[in-house]
Amino acid sequence: MKVLVLHNRYNLRGGEESVFEAECGLLERNGIEVRRLEFTNAGFASGWRRILAPLVSVFNPVSFLKARRAIREFRPDVLHVHNLFSNATPAVIWAASSERVPVVMTLHNFRLLCPSATLLHDGEIFESSLRAFFPWRAVAKGVYRGSRAQTFALAANLVFHRLIGTWGRVDRFIVLSRFAQEKFATSRLGFLRSRFVVKPNFVAAGPLPDSPSRERFLFVGRLSPEKGVHVLLEAVKGTSIPLDIVGDGPLRSEVESAAAANPHLRYLGPRPREEVDAAMRSAKALLFPSIWYEGMPMVILESFSVGTPVVASRLGTMAELIQDGDNGRLFEPGEPASLRSAVQGVLGNPEAWAAMSAGARRSWETHYAPETNFVLLREIYEGVVPR
Repeated sequence: MKVLVLHNRYNLRGGEESVFEAECGLLERNGIEVRRLEFTNAGFASGWRRILAPLVSVFNPVSFLKARRAIREFRPDVLHVHNLFSNATPAVIWAASSERVPVVMTLHNFRLLCPSATLLHDGEIFESSLRAFFPWRAVAKGVYRGSRAQTFALAANLVFHRLIGTWGRVDRFIVLSRFAQEKFATSRLGFLRSRFVVKPNFVAAGPLPDSPSRERFLFVGRLSPEKGVHVLLEAVKGTSIPLDIVGDGPLRSEVESAAAANPHLRYLGPRPREEVDAAMRSAKALLFPSIWYEGMPMVILESFSVGTPVVASRLGTMAELIQDGDNGRLFEPGEPASLRSAVQGVLGNPEAWAAMSAGARRSWETHYAPETNFVLLREIYEGVVPR
């Protein structure tokens, strides 16, 4: 089988880049012939190109020709799209359609449903766009970068392609969770639930610790409001909960101040990958207090892979990944007291912790290991390739 894998890289590297690269490697290691087709948003950030960006982002003829040329040269059995935003544009879907090549598209976020892409605005869940013909409330609030103009342009783009049938030319959408499947299947897109296939992300497992001390809790991530950093800091304030925080972001100064006032809290800053892995293997549990739905947090899968339980918000995909008491604990989203209680419950019950540690590793082996993921991905491809 031959697969053309397409991805529009963001200006700042994120989780989607990691998934794109990992899936390409997974396919190649399992005998699938892969060609990467990459786009970038560089060059549209300034000058006259920035003025043209809203028009080009609707249908980029250069991207159409580039995709069609790659298809004609490689003759893939399927085109797998990861991200179209914003230079690749939905034009690449039409290129594949013109060449009669099936299209599979991974929906890493909720951008097809709302310009916010996260269904979060001003720290609260925002779902009014899901069934709206045109997301006027999202435009009024400026959910994309705080700009009504940019939100309108993005919303008009999405609605335009919905009306001309672009999304209908995607043979199968990959969603990362049953929660996301439900959101898309009941949205204005109007597709049957069977068009959305659940396939989670995956991670390779690192070595399990021989005799971990497992004394400290760990937070790894961007220090920003949607990640629940305020909830985390309030939960451990005035307690002796041992916590290490790794990451950087706009709330860094608040984290530094909290660490200075609490001897049990350590802010380690951004750390190299190998140090994060080591911290994960020796952590009592990973704390994940996000206040938005999230897609498929790789850090949770990494934690599972080394037998580290996760204490997370009972919200969206997190509530699906974590089975309370089996591979971690759930707490009420946005409530510091609930998070504090969950953490103290982990601290005070060594037997329960040991069971959750085993459950975390078992979750990875069953659902998030590379071998399991390849089987799912191959079945998705085979389901759209004409016999």
